[in-house]
Amino acid sequence: TLALDLFTCGSASLLPLLPTIQDLFAIPMLQSEVMAHQQEEEATPPPRFRWLHKKRGFRTPPPVATAKEKDSTETSLTTAMSTALQGMPAELGHQSAEMEAYLLGWMGYPHKKLLANVQTPFQHVQIYQVSSTPLGLTDDASSSSSSSSSFWTSSSTHTNKLLYLDGVMRSSLQGLEAYHESLVQPALLRVPARPLRVAILGGGEGATLRQVLQHKAVQHVTMIEQDSELVSLAQQYLPEWNDCSFLIPDESQQESLNCFDDDRVDL
Repeated sequence: TLALDLFTCGSASLLPLLPTIQDLFAIPMLQSEVMAHQQEEEATPPPRFRWLHKKRGFRTPPPVATAKEKDSTETSLTTAMSTALQGMPAELGHQSAEMEAYLLGWMGYPHKKLLANVQTPFQHVQIYQVSSTPLGLTDDASSSSSSSSSFWTSSSTHTNKLLYLDGVMRSSLQGLEAYHESLVQPALLRVPARPLRVAILGGGEGATLRQVLQHKAVQHVTMIEQDSELVSLAQQYLPEWNDCSFLIPDESQQESLNCFDDDRVDL
């Protein structure tokens, strides 16, 4: 076991260095140990890599609410948050609030992997894969190119994906269907007009579109999403959100259909 405690005195985040740290310090097994696993016909377990991220040092305290602000909970919370983040880089400010409390520094997700970290012209997109499953329990390495992450499997009930926009979680793999069904199905089921023409404002990850396309009565869908990079990132890292293979009866061709490629969709 090798434990590292890394810190920085500057404003830059250490999170982008995680892949480099893993490559340098996640030590693989000795050749003798590898041969022992091969003799037992067992898969060689990858190095185990766990991390937490927390901020240290002094923070700007939230302001004391005035009597007028106490009358408005929303105003008080907004003022406290804006003051606490004042003077901090936007990325670090967002991480110091929701992301640090419920993802980066939370022990409930001991295994975390940053899949995408992109600043688009409109927003900061971060996609994490998280798991509470102990490393080495699965042998399926198909979901990741990293040799140290064979436990990442979407079929695991303990594995999840999280989409953060500007530091706020917007969607997760667990609960994906229930959330988007409630957004789409009640409205479409009550519309008497047939065929249906549907407009979607936003929804760049494709999960809302996926629900709409389940209706054969839908003839045309116009989807308006200002952030084209978010759509591309969702197609690459969040295929579960925009997979419409279930619409193809022929199972031999089901792998080829992305919801954005449906003939009824105008993006």
